[in-house]
Amino acid sequence: LFLGTASMTHLLYISQDGERPSGITTYGWHTLRARADAHMLLLNAQSPPPAAPPEIHARIHCVAEGESHDVQAVARHLRTLTDAMPGEIAVLPNTGDTPWNATVEWLRGMRPADRARFRVLGILHSDVETQYAGAVRHATFAAAWLGVSRRCAAELVRLLAGKVPAAAIYELPYPMPVPPTAATPNLSGPLRLVYAGRLEEPQKRVLRLAAVLDSLARRGLEFAASVVGDGPARAEFAAAIERSAAAGRVSLIGALDPAALAAVLEASDVFLLTSAYVGLPLALLEGMAAGGCPVVMRIDSGLDAVLVHRENGVIVDQGNVAAMTDVVEQLARDRDQLEALKC
Repeated sequence: LFLGTASMTHLLYISQDGERPSGITTYGWHTLRARADAHMLLLNAQSPPPAAPPEIHARIHCVAEGESHDVQAVARHLRTLTDAMPGEIAVLPNTGDTPWNATVEWLRGMRPADRARFRVLGILHSDVETQYAGAVRHATFAAAWLGVSRRCAAELVRLLAGKVPAAAIYELPYPMPVPPTAATPNLSGPLRLVYAGRLEEPQKRVLRLAAVLDSLARRGLEFAASVVGDGPARAEFAAAIERSAAAGRVSLIGALDPAALAAVLEASDVFLLTSAYVGLPLALLEGMAAGGCPVVMRIDSGLDAVLVHRENGVIVDQGNVAAMTDVVEQLARDRDQLEALKC
């Protein structure tokens, strides 16, 4: 829709999430792998994340943490980077005050004739008030707005009415490749659980995950859990697991590159999601593409696009740890149902 013209020769993708992989940064990696003309400006990072695919490292341009909260400094990095790119450039600031404020500052500092070769795209990754507020604040700077879920796109239409034409707002779900082979059945062994995502509380609520794993162990269920990712709640989560009945059954793997993550997901039975809010969960799509059965807490945005309850996954009420524990235990004891949901 936006990058298909011959003259649109570059895409500049901005992430402020640093060296710990996030859904936004991972989406950027997919974009750089798909488009040889795409570059990433990664704030709060000294160097490309170890988990980033090696073939795109040269196109990840890092801004150290000391400059990453300085709007003028980030605007200077934008100017330096784009001055070296010929032709027209699409800029995707993603979310966060600094990427957007720096983009606005950079655009305001150039002559109208120079500004004509740039097009800004706005995107909503999460169904959360702070991101909607940012979209309202910067609405007119973007040529188009993207919502990663039906709800995000509908809210953008409502909130940006009078600022942006409805025809310039699109629902654009994350793309996800599906491996050509099916996941390996697990008809009798310990249930293989996986969580993939940032280890943090306000959104991901990983302490709920620790509570589910503790409850499963106390019920005597045979399982092994892989926890892939990193984040500010890693130490708290690890301590909760160590105190729980699940100690010794949970592997904290840390961040992985896409190939290694795919291998872990393909060797798992159940993908757990305990988030309080999302737009469209990228990690959930990765888990489903690898053949896992999602067991998730209900979220208003994104899930209805990919999940049908008891057909290709199971949805429990938001925050209901006991219900999630019940479902996982049931699937462990009814492997035929588990395999049907995985397929």
